[in-house]
Amino acid sequence: MNKYGQIGSILAYSCAVIIGSTAAYLTFPNAHHSTVLTSQPIEKSPVQKLETKATGPNTQTTQSLATTASAVSGDEKFCIGLCLETSNRLTSPDRIDDESFEKLFGEMHELAAYLETNYVARMDMLDLAMSTPEGKRRKLIVNAFSLLPVYQQEELGAELLKSDNWRARTDGVTLSISPESLTSDKAARLMNVLRNETHSHVKNSILGGVENAKHLKGDSATLDHLSNIMLTETVSSVRSDAMLAKLALSEHPHDAMSDAFMALRSGDIELQRTAFIVFEKIYETNDLVDGGLDKIDHNALQRALEDFMDVEINDDNRESMHRLLMEADRFYERHF
Repeated sequence: MNKYGQIGSILAYSCAVIIGSTAAYLTFPNAHHSTVLTSQPIEKSPVQKLETKATGPNTQTTQSLATTASAVSGDEKFCIGLCLETSNRLTSPDRIDDESFEKLFGEMHELAAYLETNYVARMDMLDLAMSTPEGKRRKLIVNAFSLLPVYQQEELGAELLKSDNWRARTDGVTLSISPESLTSDKAARLMNVLRNETHSHVKNSILGGVENAKHLKGDSATLDHLSNIMLTETVSSVRSDAMLAKLALSEHPHDAMSDAFMALRSGDIELQRTAFIVFEKIYETNDLVDGGLDKIDHNALQRALEDFMDVEINDDNRESMHRLLMEADRFYERHF
């Protein structure tokens, strides 16, 4: 081969090598970058961090939260930063002491913002709230729930009301009752819950919530439900709270006069004490609005009070009756 032929062969070979190398680089553009990334320490993702913390009795809940975090998109938020710290603390098997409780109680907004956008995470936290034997842990979760939109609070509250734990059911009442959104229909459903409830504290919580729903004032269906509870309930504190709720929601305190008379003659000391609260409210309102006693059966109440003063005191009721009679004396002196 002559000199010019050799030079041509060398040039052709060199061009082939250059073209082939360029094609390889363009065909695998990530090869160089992958080498660079893998040479650096890799920060754990929120999912990996949650999985790392998944230990103890709440492992399943924490792993579910991790799975949820990996699927966020659109309006959903990542549980990172303070949210992640809070969720890790709630799902940790370590007991929450008083100092930690106070600190965490004021740090629920980030977790609540995450739960608002993530249904599965809400259900996981609900499961934890219903299963944990630790009251502080449940209270913290319920506090996060209380920062959610009302409709989500009510959904979670309805589920907590199904718990076997009366404390969890009480938290369910708190979430289920928003005085601003408590309609007559919702109040009726809560009254049905009350009738089937076995713990008086849960019942009292329902009645307290209904009492504060001022826009139910004058609602005949709710007032009828409260009257029925006063007649059928056997627990004194529940009957008393039903009477106070009815007093608050009646169009006028005078409307509760017959209930107060019934309570005064009931022989139930707690109910009788509540009767004096009702009578005091009636007289106070009457003096402020009407300036007289025209709407009060003053003579009938005087006779009832005089009869009440003659009630028999025994060893079983001596202390409580003594306090009640002192209240009756003071009421009588003020108004008769």
